[in-house]
Amino acid sequence: ILIVLRNPVHTIFSHYNHLNFNYPEAFYGNDFHTEIDRYNLSDSKYSWALKLRRQGLYYENLKNFLDSPLNITVLIFEEVFCNEMIYSQELNDFFGLNIDIKLPHDHKSKILHTLDSNLYKKLLNYYSKDIEKTSDLLKINLDKYWN
Repeated sequence: ILIVLRNPVHTIFSHYNHLNFNYPEAFYGNDFHTEIDRYNLSDSKYSWALKLRRQGLYYENLKNFLDSPLNITVLIFEEVFCNEMIYSQELNDFFGLNIDIKLPHDHKSKILHTLDSNLYKKLLNYYSKDIEKTSDLLKINLDKYWN
């Protein structure tokens, strides 16, 4: 199993954009910034915003996978895009392939240009404990990629 972890704020914002494009009626006309900022980040039991925020909490699910006997490789999305050649080889090795893997390079810039910096900081703070636990679990400093 290949697990790719991405900055949780970027993950939920990207997921929102994908869902909003395909199912705009699901959001009742509220955009990401309005809905996420409307509620305290730990409240709002019935909001789609809460369900979306939970998708950026990685630690518990990741720990369950890593505690299993399955063959698992964890990659960091941001690192993959910075070192495409290295990770292309690592993916080929993991899957037993020999193919040329090309990644799109404009993905991050789209997110950074549309996500409010204050909301980004607020959400990153919300995820900070989970990021710390996930960093400890993987024995890598995720702040290096996600701050």
